[in-house]
Amino acid sequence: MQPAQPEDLDDIREQAKAALTELISLAHIGPGSVVIVGGSTSEVQGERIGTRAQLSIGEAITAGLLEAAQAGAVELAVQCCEHLNR
Repeated sequence: MQPAQPEDLDDIREQAKAALTELISLAHIGPGSVVIVGGSTSEVQGERIGTRAQLSIGEAITAGLLEAAQAGAVELAVQCCEHLNR
């Protein structure tokens, strides 16, 4: 699989931002609350968890989530791949 292209990364960032923005709104998550998210760059690419990590996709997702978290005044906690701890 080819690395994600810049336009794909922009789309991923925007989708992550939109998803968290919608969650904050619909769930009435208030300022100062902690939102915990988990994800897999492998799954974003349509692969099985832990089989195709891609840093650029993780960075795009994180950027979008951070934008939404800051706008909603919430704290973001991210559960990432178990491989990070190895």
